Amino acid sequence: MKVRLVLVSFLMLPALAAIAQAANEQNADSLRKFCEPFRSSSAPSLDKAYCRGYIVGWRAGIEGAQIPDDKGVLQIVTFAGGATDGDMARQFLLYMDNHADEKDALPKIALMHAMLSAGIAKTAPAEKAPDKPDSR
Repeated sequence: MKVRLVLVSFLMLPALAAIAQAANEQNADSLRKFCEPFRSSSAPSLDKAYCRGYIVGWRAGIEGAQIPDDKGVLQIVTFAGGATDGDMARQFLLYMDNHADEKDALPKIALMHAMLSAGIAKTAPAEKAPDKPDSR
């Protein structure tokens, strides 16, 4: 039992180190590098897993949320049905190929621009909540 625990620990250390290193990357170009395996049908890798995890987490966090657009107007974000995380990664790569000026942007910003550009994400103005009468 002790030998198994030690073996598992040694196997997990490189994975955890790679994830910790990836978490320190703070720009769209670094996310693009992790997403590169999506350009081909390459075997699973830590880079591919990190890219997929980032995209899935980002989508889950932003779908249905009210976010300000570039002019400060609140928008509700929706996603086209049928778009997979692989589709999103490939569209992000294509967008970054054509928009090198966003390589230093935050990954979540460049990813949003890529999804809007590809038509995978859409925004609609958020309706202002009706004023509630004072219940005192």
